[in-house]
Amino acid sequence: SKRRSIAVSRHTLIEMAVAIALVVAIASGAVHSTPRPGILRDVASPRPGTGDPSDMIVNVVSADITLKHGAKCLDGTPPAYAIRPGIGDDATKFIIFLEGGGWCFDAESCAARAKGPIGTSKGYTNGAAVKDYGGVMSFNKTINPDFHGYTMVFVHYCDGSSMSSFREAPMNTNGQLVWYRGKANLAAVFEHLQVVHKLDAASEVILSGGSAGGLAVYYHIDWVAETVRSRSPAARVTGFPDAGYFADLQNTTGSFDYRSFFQTADNTAWNTTLSGGVNSACLRTTPTADSWQCLMAQYLTDHIVTPMFVLNAAFDVYQVQHILEVGCVPEPCSPTQITQIEEYRKQYINDSLKHLVGRANSIGHGAFISSCLLHEVNVDYCSGGNPHAYNCAGWTTLSVDKLTPQQAYSKWYKGIAPQNLTIDSTAVVENPTCPYHLRSQ
Repeated sequence: SKRRSIAVSRHTLIEMAVAIALVVAIASGAVHSTPRPGILRDVASPRPGTGDPSDMIVNVVSADITLKHGAKCLDGTPPAYAIRPGIGDDATKFIIFLEGGGWCFDAESCAARAKGPIGTSKGYTNGAAVKDYGGVMSFNKTINPDFHGYTMVFVHYCDGSSMSSFREAPMNTNGQLVWYRGKANLAAVFEHLQVVHKLDAASEVILSGGSAGGLAVYYHIDWVAETVRSRSPAARVTGFPDAGYFADLQNTTGSFDYRSFFQTADNTAWNTTLSGGVNSACLRTTPTADSWQCLMAQYLTDHIVTPMFVLNAAFDVYQVQHILEVGCVPEPCSPTQITQIEEYRKQYINDSLKHLVGRANSIGHGAFISSCLLHEVNVDYCSGGNPHAYNCAGWTTLSVDKLTPQQAYSKWYKGIAPQNLTIDSTAVVENPTCPYHLRSQ
C-alpha cells in the first residue's frame, strides 16, 4: 500500500472543546498522576523543584498549537515538556532530551499504558518547577562542564511509539478511546519551542534521548535538522542518542524474535511506517514488506545524514534481558549464560554496529560503546540516586580507553576527535569502572 505523509484533518468542535478543557485542567493543576514503579526507571515522573537555578519549568503545549498538529498523548491530553533557559551566549544553544519508557506493542497494551503516567500529561502542571535530570542536562559545572549553560528541554513521552505513531481517528479498545499521535506530539513541541522559547533563533541544537527516547533520536534527527534549519539555516544540529541502539540480533535459541514486537506494533497500533513517522529516506528506499527495518536503529543509520554521537552499552541490560533473553540478569549467571552474553557483545559490535561504523567517517558520527551491563548513561534521573545502578549511571565515572562518556562526547562535539569511536574491548565482567557488575555463579 502507498505510504502517505502525516496530515491532520479538520477537527470537530467537540474535539476542540475537549482538548481545550484538558489544557485548562492540567494548567490549573486539577489533574494529577501517580507514577508506577519499574525496574528500568526511564520515565521521569515530575519531581518538585528545589527553588535553585537548576530547576526546569513545565510547559504544556498551548491549545492552538496542539489543535493545529492534532497532538495528543494516548489518553488525549496535550504534550508537555520542561525547560530551563540558557545563560548568556549559551541561551541560543539547545539540548532537547526525549524521555524514554519502553513501548506499547499492541492495542491492549497501549490502552493500559494510556491509564498510567507514560500515556498522559496529567502529572504535568503548567508553570511548575521540577528538578533537572542530571548528566548532560545538569546545571552543575563539574558534572556537565561543556553544556551546563545551554537551554535545556526535557520532552515528556506519552505515546508509546518513540514519538512516531499516527492514526487519524482514535482506536476503540474495549470501550476506551486511545490516540496514536506520537509524531504530531513532537511536531507540536518543536513549534511551541520556536514560538515561545526562541528555538527559531537557535545556533546549536543537540537532540538527545534515552532508551525509547534514544531510539526516537534515530527516528527523527534528520527531521529535526530540517525543522530547525527552516527557521535558523545556519544552526548546527547533531544527535546524541543514549541506549537507543536496540539491535536486530538473535536470542539464545537463534531466533530473531525481537523484531516481531515492532512489526506487530506498526501493523496493529502505531501505523508509523504508513504514516511517514520515521526517517523519510529509509521509508522511501526500503521495500514495503521490510519497512519494519525503519523502526530499528541499526538499519536507520544507513540513511541518517545528520552527525550523531552514539552512547550505548554492548551489554545493554535491557537488550540482554529482552533481545538475547538470557534469563539471568540481574541474578547470578552461569558460565554458559556468561558465554552467551559475551557472544551477544561480539554480534552487537560486528553485525549491528557495523551500520554505524561504516558511515562514521563520511557523516561524522562518533560513539562510546562500553562493555558494562548498563542502560542509559548521559542522565541520572532514573538511577534512583544509586551511583552503582545499572540504569542512568556512569556519566563521569565509567571509563573506556581512559575516557569517561562525558569526556569522549566533549572531544567529539568540540572537534578534537571528530570521528571518535570509543569501543570497549573488555569482556562482560572485566571493566572495573562499570557502575554495576554482573554476578556469576
